[in-house]
Amino acid sequence: MAELCKKYSAEHIIVDISNLFFIFGDNQITFSKETITTNYQPNIIVPLRNAIFLQIASCYTVSHDFDMFYLGSHTDDIVRKDGEFLFPDCTPEFLKSFEDAQNKGILSMQKIRFSSPALQGLNKQDLIKNAYNIDKESLFASISCYKNLNKNCGVCDSCKNRKKSFMAAGITDETVYVED
Repeated sequence: MAELCKKYSAEHIIVDISNLFFIFGDNQITFSKETITTNYQPNIIVPLRNAIFLQIASCYTVSHDFDMFYLGSHTDDIVRKDGEFLFPDCTPEFLKSFEDAQNKGILSMQKIRFSSPALQGLNKQDLIKNAYNIDKESLFASISCYKNLNKNCGVCDSCKNRKKSFMAAGITDETVYVED
């Protein structure tokens, strides 16, 4: 990420929230004793993870006199199983409600807006096509993996979804995976 920010002359800021991981309970992403599975499992969910990211981003946005920020959730994150959203904090309804709540908690002259591919009706293959047309080198260097590696593992659910999305986009995936 630091290299990408440098490439585009953007400020690179890291907000370390690892000391908050205890609040999330046992899940595959923040609990080191959980095994990252190759298929979706309910314990992949980090409860209200995006809400925390949005809250931190909202505070930063207001404190630094910005009026908008972006979240990476897309329409493929809006999945229902047994009538319930698997990742409810990725839905446009949640994002709009959260934006409204944030704006009710700040001064009226500091209104902020959220944007995300989910709000724009874009899925992962749309994002891959867009990124490929803008900067394919950075696209192939990006990491989608659930594992805490410097590369995509190639076998976790997120990596498998990445591979499927490249295929659906009609773009040869030149990503270097650990499994390769």
